Amino acid sequence: MIWITEWKFDHWFLASVYVTCFILLFLIPKERRRQAHAVYLFQGFMTWILGLIVVEMGWLDYPVREFNLATQTSFLFEYLAYPTVTAYFNVYYPAGRPAIVRMLYTGAYCAAITIPEIFLEEYTDLIEYHSWEWYWTFISLYLTLMLSRWFHNWFFYGGGNDTTVYKRLIGSEQAEQRKPGR
Repeated sequence: MIWITEWKFDHWFLASVYVTCFILLFLIPKERRRQAHAVYLFQGFMTWILGLIVVEMGWLDYPVREFNLATQTSFLFEYLAYPTVTAYFNVYYPAGRPAIVRMLYTGAYCAAITIPEIFLEEYTDLIEYHSWEWYWTFISLYLTLMLSRWFHNWFFYGGGNDTTVYKRLIGSEQAEQRKPGR
């Protein structure tokens, strides 16, 4: 175990991301938390599987990580940081706006993660590309964000069906009273 006095920049960076994510999770508006929780859990599940595939295939590596004896993936990114970003992405998604606005919104989120990752890969030991490139990160982020949006709409609105998963779980009357913004 590395004690705090022996921490390098990489460890301090991980700690600051943990603190930032916990603060951001508490700042989600109360009326939107139900949406955020559902999408957060979905994204955590999806990134867990995809993160394992990417690392086990040897495409990238996380030399400095938490739980290095338990897993080769970045626990922070797979289970906290990216699901938190995805929760915000869906809570503030510009539904009803023109397609170009929605595409740029999604692209902005992808760029906000990809650009810092490029610098982290270059100047730290937090991530190391082998046969991975920055554009794979951008593309995978774009696709998983859109998949999370699809899940959000399916879960809360049923894709046009009268009975959504959300309504079946808590009852139709309660669902109408707690209907989240689209």
